[in-house]
Amino acid sequence: MDAPDSAAGSSGSSGGDSSGAASSTLRELVGFAAFCLLPLYVAGSLLYPMRVRALALPRRLFACSFSLSLCLLLLVLLDVGELLSATTRAALWRASLLAHLSLLVLWLPLAQIALLLRRTTGVSVSRAVRLAAPAL
Repeated sequence: MDAPDSAAGSSGSSGGDSSGAASSTLRELVGFAAFCLLPLYVAGSLLYPMRVRALALPRRLFACSFSLSLCLLLLVLLDVGELLSATTRAALWRASLLAHLSLLVLWLPLAQIALLLRRTTGVSVSRAVRLAAPAL
């Protein structure tokens, strides 16, 4: 009779563990974004030359690319050291790779084409973006 009680007790505790693990994963994700991604983004925006006369868009895109690249390096180090749980590391890998891929394939070419259109034709930024979007 003790076996069913202990089995019921273990299944009840696993339900509590899964919600605890989910909240722990969420805390790790938020902590990684707040203490790793945000400082890397700020460092990337400070590294972009301030003396270059440019719009804010290239500076922001450079900062995003810089922070995402260093984020991938940091994730390799976290993976080697096994400092985060496996589910958190997998979620961070997927999110970082998806963000970096979308930046490289979608946002950087769109910004490049829009800035080129703006400089050559003299149209507004919003019009240049609308003209550049169908090209992608």
